[in-house]
Amino acid sequence: MTTAELIEEARKLDAAATPGPWAANRNNVMATESRLIAYTGSESFPYDKTRAAAAFIARSRTLLPQLADAYVAFHAKVREKAVVYLRVTDDPRDGRTGHCYLCGYGWAEGDPEAHAPDCPARPMEPGT
Repeated sequence: MTTAELIEEARKLDAAATPGPWAANRNNVMATESRLIAYTGSESFPYDKTRAAAAFIARSRTLLPQLADAYVAFHAKVREKAVVYLRVTDDPRDGRTGHCYLCGYGWAEGDPEAHAPDCPARPMEPGT
């Protein structure tokens, strides 16, 4: 799965879920209106594990969309600093070239960006 697909999935789950924040109350996950969202209690698991599961579910409700938004903002900042377009000659009829300061790859203006496979500045989706 691509990063963009993961972020899209996180945002779809966020939009479809009961609004947060949620809170953990023992083995229960509660909505702000004190409505039960989930019960994690189980006779097959120790109480501390089911209580930790409830805390994880409750915190994930707001944490997942916050992390998705933070990653998108961070990625935009990385690209803003790393990806530049340069004119290699003084002749304005010559095109510019793209260059990534992080991976050192370059590309001609109008061509898709070229980056190393592990470059953090590469677009999240091909062509973006």
